[in-house]
Amino acid sequence: MKKIAMYRRGRDGCANAGLKEKIMWQLSKEPMTGQQLAQILKISIRTIHDNLSDSVLLNQKVATVTAGEWFSNEYGVRDRVYTAPRNPKRVAVKNKTIVISNRSFSQVGEENRQKNIIAAQRRARLIAAGLYITEL
Repeated sequence: MKKIAMYRRGRDGCANAGLKEKIMWQLSKEPMTGQQLAQILKISIRTIHDNLSDSVLLNQKVATVTAGEWFSNEYGVRDRVYTAPRNPKRVAVKNKTIVISNRSFSQVGEENRQKNIIAAQRRARLIAAGLYITEL
C-alpha cells in the first residue's frame, strides 16, 4: 500500500493527540461520513466536526480533507461526507540546509567523499524540482 501524507502527533499530550493522523488514515481507505469516523475512532461526532471544520480543512500543507454538503441522517443529526485526495500534494521544506562540519567532511575518505557529493547534487536537483520529501 502506498504511503500517504500524514499529520504528526503534537507533543502537548492532549486527549486528541494524533486524531488528525487517525482520521487521515481512515479517509485514505475510502470517503466516510462523520458518523462513521466517530464510530471507528470511538469519539463523539461533534469532536470529528470540530477537528475537521472549514478552518482545518483549508490551508493545510501536509494533507487536505474535503467535505461535502451538510445533510441530515436518519436520526436527524447533521453530518457530511469527508474525503481525502488519492494523490495528496507533498510539500518539501524549502531553504533548509544540511549542516556538515568541514572536519567530518575531510575525514570521510576520497571515495566516500565523491559519493556524498553526488548524493548532495541529486538532493539539490530534487529539492529544486520540489520532489524531495522530508516529512515522511
